[in-house]
Amino acid sequence: MRRWLSAALAGVLLAGVTGCTVETNGDTGISVDAAGRLVVVLAWCGAAPDGVTIYHNRLSPGPSDEPSVSDASYDAQALTGQTASFQPDAPSGGWTLSRGRFRPDPSITYLAYGWSNDNTHSTLHVQFDVADLATLRPGSVLRGVGTVVSQEEFDRKGQSQENCR
Repeated sequence: MRRWLSAALAGVLLAGVTGCTVETNGDTGISVDAAGRLVVVLAWCGAAPDGVTIYHNRLSPGPSDEPSVSDASYDAQALTGQTASFQPDAPSGGWTLSRGRFRPDPSITYLAYGWSNDNTHSTLHVQFDVADLATLRPGSVLRGVGTVVSQEEFDRKGQSQENCR
């Protein structure tokens, strides 16, 4: 009986842990346009993201004890293909600001990622701060933490099945 209870408890715990895991199906990066303005870029395999959130981690717990603060969320209108991009300060091309407003603060490190409405998949997060924008040029993409690649390499990696879990 004790073994059965231990096995059942282990199964329930495993289901609880794995049930909250969201599949990764692409990559998120940042770039700049010709005027040096921030551009969020996405590349994916499988289903397209339904939106993007830009957020930052709290330096100390706030009243809600949430570990992060959502700065802005954007909805995408039926993306086609396997890549997309938009400017957070002036979303267009099917992107709309749905919550908040992104106001870059040089003292804050931000993260951005693409998500699905049904919470079944998301793109990898990119971490960036305002100083990173000065290191980028049009056609280069910051992905992950501190890795700059060409737009072509970013698209290839984001769309690769081996990088999608």
